[in-house]
Amino acid sequence: LKLATEKLIYNSGIDNRGDSYNQEVYTYITDSTGLEGTLTLVTYQAFANRSFDADHNIDNQSVLTFDKKAGLLLDYQEIRSIGGFESGVAHTQVIATYNNDSASKELLGVKTIENSDIRLNGDVGQSIVSRYSSAAIADSGSGAISIDSASAIDRQDITTTGFDLRGNALSQTIVKSAYIDGGFAYQDTQTIANSNIDFHDRSGIATIQTYKNTDLTGFKEAQVIQYLVYDNFGNIVDEKIDSYNTENPALGQAPIDHKVIVNIYADLVAARRGNATVSTVTKYDSLLETAEHLVDQVVTTSTYDNRGYALTQKVDTLVMDRLSVSPTLKLATEKLIYNSGIDNRG
Repeated sequence: LKLATEKLIYNSGIDNRGDSYNQEVYTYITDSTGLEGTLTLVTYQAFANRSFDADHNIDNQSVLTFDKKAGLLLDYQEIRSIGGFESGVAHTQVIATYNNDSASKELLGVKTIENSDIRLNGDVGQSIVSRYSSAAIADSGSGAISIDSASAIDRQDITTTGFDLRGNALSQTIVKSAYIDGGFAYQDTQTIANSNIDFHDRSGIATIQTYKNTDLTGFKEAQVIQYLVYDNFGNIVDEKIDSYNTENPALGQAPIDHKVIVNIYADLVAARRGNATVSTVTKYDSLLETAEHLVDQVVTTSTYDNRGYALTQKVDTLVMDRLSVSPTLKLATEKLIYNSGIDNRG
């Protein structure tokens, strides 16, 4: 057994039913060793739980997520659970995410999650996730969330047919649609198979197949992604992505391209938003990572403001020069990007 996470919860405003109307939650996570001494604070959250159902499930709450207590506010969410609960899982949730909790807050996005085929252990067989860009909340922000249906962005219909012992998805089918000209238009269907899931519930290998049709015909492409190293915030440090034009590539089959990605997260605040300070993507035309098969390399170096948003980005593209006597990577282009007037949405 390894220690994966530690959560400290402080309850207040407890009524005679035992329901807590205010909670402070500190979430810590270990590194790959699972040793207690490696625990790192990932988030501090402040919950305002406004109402409960008869089974003590929360159906109206707000959540403030910070990098630490009295630190940087990462986001503010208003969450409503509708249609009751089954095995502790809400049948429908509406989640509105804002950049802050002030009177001038900006809506970053709103989504609905419709769950069905809920198992006794809380595993969800089907979820339909729809995203929108506009909504209004009644009662000065504490009431029902009304979504502007015309602001729809996209929708994913996710069917999960396999779970591991901890409820992590092993096999999924995702039907994707985009909102175009007043309605949801079908885009494509993906199947995802996860394996080598570690004690932090993170996938080690994902195989993704994309199809033109919902009946899994009209194959488009396949990708095999190896997630080799994660940091304490769940960001991917090292990964390899192999792309194929065959539906079920054989072991060792040459891919269309083979990418090796290395990310460095030197800015702690940016890392909490999943933003790397240096990202290096090296592409090969073979699984052999040798100079003979090296195609190019793109190195993106970023600096961030105190909110974790990019101020400057330098993108260097190095290409293998095969016309020289000794083929070597040479700098082909450099792109400098300077961002200013950055709002709280980034």
